[in-house]
Amino acid sequence: MSWRLLAAIPLLLGLAALAPAQEKTLNAGPAQCLYFSPDAKLFGLANISSAQLHLELYRYPGLQKLTESEYEKTSGTQPTVFAMAISPDARNRTWATASGQEVWLWDWLSKTPKKKFEVSASPKFSGAVMQMDFLDEDALLLAGLLVEKPRPEPEPPKPDPDKPPMPRPEPKPPEPLKTFGFLKVLDPRTLEELSDFKVESPIRTWQWSPKRDSFSFLDQKGVVHVWSVEKKDKKWELKETSTVEGPAGALCYAFSPNGKKLVVGCADRTVRVWDVAAEKEIIFCEGHTDQITFVAFTPDGESPISWSRDGTVRMWGWDDRMKPVEVAHWKRKCDRALLAPDGKTVATASDEDYIRFWDLEAMARAKTKP
Repeated sequence: MSWRLLAAIPLLLGLAALAPAQEKTLNAGPAQCLYFSPDAKLFGLANISSAQLHLELYRYPGLQKLTESEYEKTSGTQPTVFAMAISPDARNRTWATASGQEVWLWDWLSKTPKKKFEVSASPKFSGAVMQMDFLDEDALLLAGLLVEKPRPEPEPPKPDPDKPPMPRPEPKPPEPLKTFGFLKVLDPRTLEELSDFKVESPIRTWQWSPKRDSFSFLDQKGVVHVWSVEKKDKKWELKETSTVEGPAGALCYAFSPNGKKLVVGCADRTVRVWDVAAEKEIIFCEGHTDQITFVAFTPDGESPISWSRDGTVRMWGWDDRMKPVEVAHWKRKCDRALLAPDGKTVATASDEDYIRFWDLEAMARAKTKP
């Protein structure tokens, strides 16, 4: 055996240890937005360049490319795709993308925009769509935020030449702008609003239940709101059913598979696990040096996992004294991520030119005893 082969053995063993956790790698361009279809049979990605909107669609989990489309960027379109969705009706062949307050529907074949919807053309508010998905071929659900526009400053009175000049009043500090959230259901064929809900806090991210009968979102105060979704008499009904109060400064969250625990990535770069019923913290983990962008549980619900912009993925467990410690570590950067509907895979993207698919069950098997 040559010395070169002997020297390579430790490296090969190290790669073998990491290989189960990194199930697949997709060599695609930088993705601003990731998407799984509700049945987890399709995976899509989107980004906007200086002149074009680029969309790719793959069969999942095999990752065979089905279509790749580029559309001329429309005037006024924001430089970032915040959300995307794919029509469940294969004959319809429609993409939906959201950039700022604009929602565009695109035809796969003609590569032209079919329709445009603009959120809140009100003079008092500006809006942005942050999440969306098709409930069925007849309903597109949007979620996002509304920001109150600043009031124009009143014009100062014209000076009276017959009176001495008045002293200028002290400038008042600007009032904080009010922000709200919204949920809208649209008819994707006509873009008619079928229902509209205003919520107290902006909706920036959401998660769907495995059965697609409810979704949840995190507000600015660290409270998770759970909404039910049900179709009755050909009409979709949305209703808030419960809330879970988590830690302040929460940026991302995930429920355990049995729904009894909540893991939260916080602005102070810590990972915290809460007991849902008691609404109290049971685990506190620290070690990240930059913003935590995504969190999840292993499928057994025992170990939280966190992705960060510091270039690491960390899995957490307990030592012999039941103290939370890091039990596995991967060097991978994550700027955005998405959990597959089956709850077993996380797709992550960064500024690098590829997308990683993390097998959570394989990651659980990679745990090492501290």
